[in-house]
Amino acid sequence: MKNYNKTASALVILITVAAVVSPMTLRGQTQKDSTSAVQKVGRGRELPIVDYGVPELADTQMLAKRKAKGKRHDGQSSQPIEEAPSTSGRVWSSHWSLGLPAIPVQQSDAILVAQVLDAQAHLSNDKTGIYSEFSVRIEETQKDYTLTLFPSGVVTIERSGGAVRFPSGVIQKYVTRAQGMPRIGCRYVL
Repeated sequence: MKNYNKTASALVILITVAAVVSPMTLRGQTQKDSTSAVQKVGRGRELPIVDYGVPELADTQMLAKRKAKGKRHDGQSSQPIEEAPSTSGRVWSSHWSLGLPAIPVQQSDAILVAQVLDAQAHLSNDKTGIYSEFSVRIEETQKDYTLTLFPSGVVTIERSGGAVRFPSGVIQKYVTRAQGMPRIGCRYVL
């Protein structure tokens, strides 16, 4: 009888533990699945997006600055950026970066450790190119020939590439081969 009571007690404890642990395990899997889905969505939007056909800025000073920046990216391609039914974008090949070290100390006027705060894509004036601007908060300055970069300061950096959303909702990506894009919230050596 004593063995029967011990076995019954052990079985009740085992069933109770299983009943408590199973929902917790399932809940943990559900949270893990939804987290990875969120990460996939986040990774899918790794490129800043500009809306095609957005009206120009009303502020004439801001418009002049934007046009000056956009001019540097004019002629980026021989063809204007247009919605293409069978194309998801373009990949540019960049020969200037061949042989460039991972952190090009000698070629750089400044080297920073910074966190990306914001990202915006822009079309060039002639709509043959796209570039992205990133607002970054400086955490450390490793090299600064300009003597204008200080911790906690915010500066804008840019990189060729981005994504274009057309009025139809189609999004086309434009990237430079073998170059990623900074992500909002991440820290980088720039």
